[in-house]
Amino acid sequence: MLRDNQKYPSGNWRIWLILAGRGFGKTTAGAYNINLLIQNKMIKSLALIANTIFEARHIMLEKIIEFNNNEYGTSTRYIQILETKIYLFNGSYFDSLRGYSFDFVWIDELVKFKNTEALLQQVYLSLRIGISRIIITTTPKDIPTINKLKASDAVFLTEGSSYQNEQLSSNFKQNIANFENTQFGQQEIYGKTISETLWNRSDIVYQKPKKIIKYRIGIDPAVATGVTGIILIGIDEQRNYYILGDYSTRATPDIWIYIIKQIIDSYTPIEIAIEINQGGNLIKTLMKLYNISCNILEVRAISSKSNRRIPTYLLYKQKRIFHTEIFNDLEKELLECPADRIDALNWALQNTDPVYSAFDFFYI
Repeated sequence: MLRDNQKYPSGNWRIWLILAGRGFGKTTAGAYNINLLIQNKMIKSLALIANTIFEARHIMLEKIIEFNNNEYGTSTRYIQILETKIYLFNGSYFDSLRGYSFDFVWIDELVKFKNTEALLQQVYLSLRIGISRIIITTTPKDIPTINKLKASDAVFLTEGSSYQNEQLSSNFKQNIANFENTQFGQQEIYGKTISETLWNRSDIVYQKPKKIIKYRIGIDPAVATGVTGIILIGIDEQRNYYILGDYSTRATPDIWIYIIKQIIDSYTPIEIAIEINQGGNLIKTLMKLYNISCNILEVRAISSKSNRRIPTYLLYKQKRIFHTEIFNDLEKELLECPADRIDALNWALQNTDPVYSAFDFFYI
């Protein structure tokens, strides 16, 4: 049974924007209402647009089929339920919409796409027949497209939080409780559009450690002429984290390895966490060449930089990461969003705290 804020709105809208927290029931609302339109023979040609074709099929289409008792047919180009032909699209390839005519479009997780404005332009031009309406179901993000949609008279806006879904598991509710009183929680739980800048100046606390039991270097190798992030942290017995040094540099690999060797020679016990998506294997090779012995944790990023910083941000909010002195460049990144040093800090913290295991942003 749908809640009132999941039911198809009345009125003269062109876009129904469901902007809500994780687990609100956005997908359920989209699929259930589109199925009703199919059953009532109000849609002839439907486009389902997700971040990948896999997601369009397994998140969107399968949810529609779940609500539909009719058999459906497939071809190489579309799936047909009753009189409705359903086409699946990857939203990042917006030009693939050219040439099609739809009377309804459902877009899921719009904020994941690379070029949202270009996608919507193609969607508008493809709505040429029938009721010509769009449903957009997405968690919010502070991007111009979302802000423009929220301000449009053509948009019916539904907002809501995760907690409105009474069917969520108790474990899920316990997990998201960790994000309460954070900007991330406001966005991902309560569906509020929050500035991309997570950190505030008050999140940065200066404190010296009493006793360090382990050291770790986080390395984010540069692409071409960029900055290589090199951050040294210390960990105490209470699993608090102290930033001891920012050795990040815009330099050639022989300089990186010299800096890394100097750090390893100065601190013990110490290990290195390296991003291996790019440059990590080079550092391992240089360590062998320069006879540098140290335990290495290899980390592969499988999500965006903006997502990867969330666990680290949560530790700052819990007042468990401390700066032992003023690190101007790192602190500027924390407050303004660039991520070379932040990523190096992320790698240094990997596998040290349960908060990181709650996310699938990394593969170790």
